[in-house]
Amino acid sequence: MAATQSSSWADLQMDILGLVLRRLPSLADRVRLRAVCRPWRSNAQLLTLPPPFPWLNLLDGTFLSISDGEIHRMPLPDDASCYGSIDNWLFLTDSDDGCSLMNPFSKATLQLPKLARIWHHERGNAYNACTRLFYKLAVPLPLDLSSDSLVAVLMNDPLRHSVVCIVHRSISTDSFRFHDRPIKNNFYDIAFCGGKLYALSCGKLFTVEMSEVHIEKPKVPHVECIVEDFPTESHSQPCPENHICVTWPYLVASGGRLLNVIRLVGVPFPPEDDDDIFKDSLTFSFEVYEADLNTGSRMWRRVESLGDQALFVGRHYSKSLSAAEYVGAQEDCIYFMCDDYFRSDEDPLCDAGIYNMRSGVITPLLQENTAPRLHPTGEGHPTWFFPADDFKSCMMAAVQSSSWADLQPELLGLVLTRLPSLADRVRLRAVCRPWRSNARLQPLPPPLPWLTLLNGTFLSISDGEIHCMPLPDDASCHCSIDNWLFLSHDDGGFSLMNLFSKATLQLPKLDTIWCHHLWYAAPKFPLFYKLAVPSPLDFSPTSLVVALIMNRSHQKALCICQPPVATESFRVEGSTMEGMQDFTFLDGKLYVLHNFNKLFILEIDESHIGNPKISSIECIIDSQDDSTTEPQSFPEDYLIMLRYYLVESGGGLLMVTRAQLLQTFAYSFIQECGVPQEDCIYFMCDYWRPYAGDPLCDSGVYNMRNGVITPLLQDATAPRLHPTGRGDPAWFFPADVAT
Repeated sequence: MAATQSSSWADLQMDILGLVLRRLPSLADRVRLRAVCRPWRSNAQLLTLPPPFPWLNLLDGTFLSISDGEIHRMPLPDDASCYGSIDNWLFLTDSDDGCSLMNPFSKATLQLPKLARIWHHERGNAYNACTRLFYKLAVPLPLDLSSDSLVAVLMNDPLRHSVVCIVHRSISTDSFRFHDRPIKNNFYDIAFCGGKLYALSCGKLFTVEMSEVHIEKPKVPHVECIVEDFPTESHSQPCPENHICVTWPYLVASGGRLLNVIRLVGVPFPPEDDDDIFKDSLTFSFEVYEADLNTGSRMWRRVESLGDQALFVGRHYSKSLSAAEYVGAQEDCIYFMCDDYFRSDEDPLCDAGIYNMRSGVITPLLQENTAPRLHPTGEGHPTWFFPADDFKSCMMAAVQSSSWADLQPELLGLVLTRLPSLADRVRLRAVCRPWRSNARLQPLPPPLPWLTLLNGTFLSISDGEIHCMPLPDDASCHCSIDNWLFLSHDDGGFSLMNLFSKATLQLPKLDTIWCHHLWYAAPKFPLFYKLAVPSPLDFSPTSLVVALIMNRSHQKALCICQPPVATESFRVEGSTMEGMQDFTFLDGKLYVLHNFNKLFILEIDESHIGNPKISSIECIIDSQDDSTTEPQSFPEDYLIMLRYYLVESGGGLLMVTRAQLLQTFAYSFIQECGVPQEDCIYFMCDYWRPYAGDPLCDSGVYNMRNGVITPLLQDATAPRLHPTGRGDPAWFFPADVAT
């Protein structure tokens, strides 16, 4: 409410729109987001986005989005059946044996010859006209509608008899079967690499040279075996017990290399069903080999790593892509689905997964909570489909009848969940009334904290944005606790104010309490405050607040409050608590960290309502166990200053020691900011300096695992901040309450 009353949903900044779109691996999610309004559509056209995550083409006009398990329906032409795909083109046949490639978004069509008739012409009359055929298409360049488009088609029947057809300008310029060639076996797969066509047959690799001596009619005058040695029979993983191993190869061009990807499938033996011996067969491993195309060794070389590549393998189409360019893709992994000729009546996800080359572990292709129940797809096998994020085509195909207000609640939740910045979430929910209503139903993780700069401005750690939220006219901010600001007023009063709801909790006049206990303290030193609460603040009469009041001379007073009354207070110096460093609550008990790493527990008696008192003080830790701690080394010729923090974490009590050098030292910047990092300590400059400067001058994220400090904000997002005046910056944890 506080931030969006004057905002227009159409005014979402283009950089924020780009941030959201880049984090959506699903094309459908991107399309829905851009369908919100004309400004969003216009701005989206100016953004450079990574490709969306691939789909599975189920061949019946439906597509399965791998990133979220959503099913998309894009009807085929009335007389067409789908038998495969290549990149973002569908391979279609019609009732008259006509063949074509169609882009389902733009509806552009590329005619092909009648391939089934070519098959039967090459194989002769011995083959039934009803023979079920499977098609694998390969192209040297991305397909378009130019007159120079070249397509190679491998046709197989269930017994793996093969015919290759070369198509140029929509005409079959050559076709052949293998008894005419010096080859005793059939081709299992084909692929282009470096503009040349290669074919795989029983572990042997062939080049299929094409000649264009006859204009517009490329021919295949020569087929040559260039790799003869079949990969070793020793597998990286043994076949599961009571199974026999069946292999299937895929030929994939990857980063300039030609790879033979061998899929190892365990088939139960003896079979439980003699009529279906491949029932319950499962992939258990992969092996990858690279063809030596340069040294002339005529060998396959074992490949242990794919680098940053992710392979998507299938009998209809295989592709290698850079995982860094696709949101959600895992590098050094092989994505596969069930494409076994003998299991065409099964769920296409029954043997699908992601094989990790480094660990040898197979994980599900989709999470159980997103995987739909799929039925047999009919003709052919599922195939990979790589939708291009072409703005105009996608919008025409998917959102002509869509209303931006109809964005599905689960998609809205997905977008909101991926925004660590509260301001970004508020702007997105401000789009329209349905979005605001649906947002209330979405359980969201807390937004990333802000830094309160004590002058009514707040720094968002996730993106470096500055938010201005004015304080009351008579108030100054000294610190914060959770999502409440600690304010002092001109009349000497103190209060806690919720920045968003404006709810206020009155506190006693802490300066008066300070003067009562430390009347002799030098008045020229400003006072600083640290607050702790045993439970989240509310307006109940039993609310408890403990305040530590201190100055730069380390003189301190402790005050127990049951707002708005101070029920007990005392001077720390001269008491058991002298040397107090920090304090916090754990399980309703107050703990105090003392010099020399001593830990005290202060029991607070709340039996008398409205008058809680400290009933006992006990030292429970009087030394630090250094036996398991490696001594930390520091640069020579530096003076080291240590600061101590007491933090409740996951039901435990932690003492965090911060080592400061009294001279600037270089950080090692190795990791992106903007997303919460586990096992890390976030810190800012919160100690006194004679000449106050940028409050980010000594801030960062310390990684407990590697000991490296990274910047709190990236250079590109870090603003130039001025001294905040009174006090030091403080963490502020905004609550994401959709109102």
